[in-house]
Amino acid sequence: MSDLYFKAFRPSNPEDVFNWDRYILYWQLQDHLTEVDRDAMAKAVSILQGELKNGFLKNMRGKNHPIFYHVQNKAENSRSWIIWLAYWLAYFKERECNYNKLLKSLIPYKTSEMEGIPFLEIGSVYANAGFEVVFQPEMKSAKKPDIEIINPFSNEKFYIDVAFLKNRDKNEAISIKYQILFNQLHFKAPFLNFSCKQLFEIPDKDLENVLNIIKEAKEKAYNEESFLVINENKYIELAIAHSSKHSELDLWCKERDDRSQDLIGLTLNFDETLRIRKKIKTKGKQIADAGCGLVYIPVHPLYFFVKNPGSIIAEIESKINECPALLGAVIYSKIGHTSEKEVEIKDFHVYTKKMRFPHTQEDLIFVANEKCIANISEETISRIYNTF
Repeated sequence: MSDLYFKAFRPSNPEDVFNWDRYILYWQLQDHLTEVDRDAMAKAVSILQGELKNGFLKNMRGKNHPIFYHVQNKAENSRSWIIWLAYWLAYFKERECNYNKLLKSLIPYKTSEMEGIPFLEIGSVYANAGFEVVFQPEMKSAKKPDIEIINPFSNEKFYIDVAFLKNRDKNEAISIKYQILFNQLHFKAPFLNFSCKQLFEIPDKDLENVLNIIKEAKEKAYNEESFLVINENKYIELAIAHSSKHSELDLWCKERDDRSQDLIGLTLNFDETLRIRKKIKTKGKQIADAGCGLVYIPVHPLYFFVKNPGSIIAEIESKINECPALLGAVIYSKIGHTSEKEVEIKDFHVYTKKMRFPHTQEDLIFVANEKCIANISEETISRIYNTF
C-alpha cells in the first residue's frame, strides 16, 4: 500500500476505516487522478456520509453490504459506482418520490440488494428517460408495487415490480456441501495431494460418513506413505497420495483426464425459465390490482450463458400473454466483464448487452406482451423502450 493510503488511514487508529472523513481525505490525496476526478469522489463520499450517517460503515462491518464494499474498494468500477450512487441519491432527494422509503431500503444489508439498489437502478434509468419516479407508492391495493412511473407530459402512469428469484434450494445445498468437501480435502491435516470427483448429491444423513471416509483415507495414505483410490462409496471417487507417491497420482489423473488438487462437483442448474414464468404469473396479478406495468426479474449471469435470447423469449412470452395488465417483463443480469454493445429488436422484443459501469456488463431482455390491454400512448411506450 502507498504512503498516501496510510496518511488517510493511520496504522495507529484502526477506526479510521469506519470514518467517512478519512475516505474523503484519501480521495483528495490521490495525485494520480485529475483534480476533477478527485473532487468528484470527495463530493460523492460526502453525500453518502450525509445520507447514510456516521455509524453506517461500522455497523455494516462484516455484513457484505454492497455500499460498504464499494466505499472500501479503490478500483475504477467502484469509484464510478459510488459517484453514480451519490448522484442519484442527491437527485431523488430533491424530488417528491418517497425518498425516505428508498433510503430506508438501502441502509440495511438485508434489503439493500433485494430492494434499495435495484429500485435506485431502475428509477435512475426511467428518470433519465424523462419519467417521474415514486418509490413504494401509497395505494389501496393489497400488494403495493415497488415503483410508480409517471409520464409528466401525458400524466400517464404505470407500475414496476421487482421480483427476485431466491437461490435455488437444490443449487444452494449442492454448493454448501461442495464447500464442506473442499474444506475437508484442502484445509484439514494431513495435507496431501488428491483428486476427487463427486458422483451424486449427498443427503444430509450421509454427509458425516463421506467426510469420515476422506479423513480416514488421508490418514492412511499419510501413515502408510501410500497411494490410495477410494471408489466403493457411491457419492465420491477419491484418489490421494503421500508426497512420495505423487507420480502414481499424476499417472492416475492423466489416464482419466483429471487434475491433481481438484474437486469436481456436481453440475448446477442455472436455467431459471420455469421459475421466471411462475414469477410473471404472480406479479402479473399484483400489477393488475394497481393498473398496468412491468415486472423486472434479476437473474444469475450464467442464465444468459445457458439460454439464448430467442429461446428465453419463446418460453416466457406465452406466460406474459396470460397477464393482460403487463406491458412486458424485463429479465436482466450484471457480471464483471467487458464487451461490445449489442442491441437486437424483433417483434417488439428487445435484447441488449451494454456496459453499465466500467468492467460491468448488463444483459437485458424485454419480452413484450402483445395481449396487453393497457391504454398507454405511443409516446410513453417509446420512452419505455429508451430505457432498455
